[in-house]
Amino acid sequence: DQLVQGPLVPQWFGVPGPQGMIDRHHRTAAPLYCDGILYVPGNEKIYGVDAYNGTVRFETNVLGSRRIGVLRDCGPMCATEDGIFIAVGQQCVLLSAKDGRQRKRFEVPPAASKQASEWGLVACDDNLLFGSSVPQGGIRRGHSRASIVEGTHWDFRPIVTSDSVFAFAQESQELAWQYAPSNRLILNPTIALGGGSMYFVEIDKIEAQKIPGRVRIDQALDRGARVVALDQQTGAIVWKQDADYAAIEHHLYGFYADQSYITVGSRNQAGENGKQTVWYDIHVRDASDGQSKWKASQDNQTAAGG
Repeated sequence: DQLVQGPLVPQWFGVPGPQGMIDRHHRTAAPLYCDGILYVPGNEKIYGVDAYNGTVRFETNVLGSRRIGVLRDCGPMCATEDGIFIAVGQQCVLLSAKDGRQRKRFEVPPAASKQASEWGLVACDDNLLFGSSVPQGGIRRGHSRASIVEGTHWDFRPIVTSDSVFAFAQESQELAWQYAPSNRLILNPTIALGGGSMYFVEIDKIEAQKIPGRVRIDQALDRGARVVALDQQTGAIVWKQDADYAAIEHHLYGFYADQSYITVGSRNQAGENGKQTVWYDIHVRDASDGQSKWKASQDNQTAAGG
């Protein structure tokens, strides 16, 4: 048994914990595959499953790892040849691909504000482990109908934000770089890696947040929104571009493809008949310099309201 200390509560590995899977309505993270193993997130645990015959190779309790409403946040896991990185409170641990035992442990770098933080983003390449710092309590972890209502369905639900992004060397476990703007917030669902860079949308900091680490983007995207690209290996700023996302109301998601950084956001709009439907706004930028390639809007023809 191994104890992982954090600012929230001590987290135990390998002791009895909640059973089964997280209810699907909570919108948790999808399973990840790497080198013949399917890593399936359970309710405060992780399963390592043989991808070819379904045999459960290991089942490790990871209390404090549950994350819901991932569509309004970022992924809590990353699979590699060595195993699975998974966020737990203020830490990220590497569990062995062989037996699910803890191999390494990383902690969120201290914030200038000295506030307690949780580990948000989990991503990696061959050498680095990437993360982000979310104010304590910002990540959704509840398992109840109230949690579903607050964080997963319907309109105008807050997005989880980070106040910094960073990278650790996987081998030495030393901090490689950190980007921590003092007056900006990073929208977690917009963080993407590709083409040697990390991309995201950031906004001016909002002091009077109902829950620190979450913002309603319909009330925030008109506050100095811009797209930022950082060098994946050094954290140096590659480019910054102002962005107009003021029309977006419910969600904004970012990803990398074909040398482009692409964002998709949703909003409601009334048609000629006066009825509101859900619309998607798509913005495509050149990943090398952030210049706009094209943008378009689509009427999803679905009734607004959730």
